Amino acid sequence: MKKSSLMGASVVAAALLAVAPVAAPAVSAVSGTQVVKADNAPTDAQKDAAVSKALSAYNFANSKDESVSVLRPSSDGSVPAELTVDGFDKDGTTLADFFNGTSARNAFAKYFQTGALAGKDDVAALAAASGYNVKVTYSDGTNNLGQDDLSTAISKISADNKGSLKETVTVTAKNTDGSERTVATLPMTLNFTPAATPAPDPAAETTSLYVSGKTDFTPAAGDSVYPYLLNSSFKNEGGTIYNQNADSVGSAASGKMYVADASGNATGDALTSSDKFEAGKTYTQDISIATNDFNLSNNDVDRNPLIFVNGKPVAADATGNVTLKRTFTVPKGDGVNVTPAPAKEEAVDGVVVINSDVAHGNAQLYDEAGNPIVDWVLPAGTPWYTGMKRTILKDGQAYYQVSTHAYVKASQVKYIPEADWQAQTAKADITNVNGVFTVKVDGSDILPLKTVALNDAQNSFVSSDRVLNGGTSWAVDQKAVLNGETYYRVSTNLWVRASSNGISNGNFVER
Repeated sequence: MKKSSLMGASVVAAALLAVAPVAAPAVSAVSGTQVVKADNAPTDAQKDAAVSKALSAYNFANSKDESVSVLRPSSDGSVPAELTVDGFDKDGTTLADFFNGTSARNAFAKYFQTGALAGKDDVAALAAASGYNVKVTYSDGTNNLGQDDLSTAISKISADNKGSLKETVTVTAKNTDGSERTVATLPMTLNFTPAATPAPDPAAETTSLYVSGKTDFTPAAGDSVYPYLLNSSFKNEGGTIYNQNADSVGSAASGKMYVADASGNATGDALTSSDKFEAGKTYTQDISIATNDFNLSNNDVDRNPLIFVNGKPVAADATGNVTLKRTFTVPKGDGVNVTPAPAKEEAVDGVVVINSDVAHGNAQLYDEAGNPIVDWVLPAGTPWYTGMKRTILKDGQAYYQVSTHAYVKASQVKYIPEADWQAQTAKADITNVNGVFTVKVDGSDILPLKTVALNDAQNSFVSSDRVLNGGTSWAVDQKAVLNGETYYRVSTNLWVRASSNGISNGNFVER
């Protein structure tokens, strides 16, 4: 039995065949011979209805997309294997020849689960439908295709790298007078899409290798060394490996990490994933990049350099590896090396925007113990990504994490979930202009400003605590349109909105 990659019609065939002995009509034993009781024999109409119910349980696709690459020639010259539906070719066959008992039971159970067949009468009728036949034909959408025509059509689709065929599955049964009736006709259009062109192998074409990666790190005391022991650490820290065509190739392996002596040499035992960086110590680690898979055998550092690490030509070692040396220097006193206060930590994913009414226009940052971090504040109105909310158990004060060891009080920010933030931070259309914006004199004669914040290359505007007095004029060098609103830039990070709720806030005149 030939197997097809075009499985649509085959499942229909499975739907029709419940001819295995899973629920046969009532029988009685007479002299060792089974005889169907006449009063229980299903009529043709009952069998057709049961078949229709089984069909209704399967959503036969009106169309199916396949790659041209599946159209391979058939080895025996018959209908190509890809256009043979699990043993049914265009000459047709019986359902009974298709399934064995085990397969029939499995298929039959499916239709009870869907509710398509609900009672014993349906079971008996479908089991008695052993005389039903299946025929699969193909056309070009207009004319039926014989064997030769079908082969010609397939060859044309392969040559054009695209095309379509119409596949029709017809279910028939014989009447008592010998005539044939059509029980179901199921058409499906097979759309053949262009076969994908195999992508070139950058490694096979590599004649020069360029490795670039960070070499100096300043982790905080208490940070885990684990992230740097992962093989993904090189790329996580912005490392790249390119060939002469700027294709990304190769991979890097993180070596063991050691405490370094004054000369930078490894000492003692290698660190494990459970170790943490200690204040005042220096650590060293080698990153290895394999070069054996590339065409770099002629690499000569002095006369024909083919391998470069951070811009410098290097030679591979005896095993074919080149090394990137990384150094980790932990400050003795960084103001963050503290013992965290006991706290409840909650993972979040969003942005905190500093409230406009914070004291002196800035929000103070705090460490894990709840102590203020000297000279570290965040300006009012600015947004910051956060991945954790931390509540110190001693006093119940809640904070959002905005840096590795820095937190801002929850009471001084507005938290916005990431999805909502993305929805409200559409990118503004900014153009250069040269003109003057004059604030109109109306009401309180003052006009609030907006502050622009940059977030993932998007421009978003949030309220500022700055205002412009009515009647004043301001030089403008940029115009921004965001969500249908027009803004004019009157200072480096301050913008005035041209109108509010459809009412003009002033007048802009080009110079």
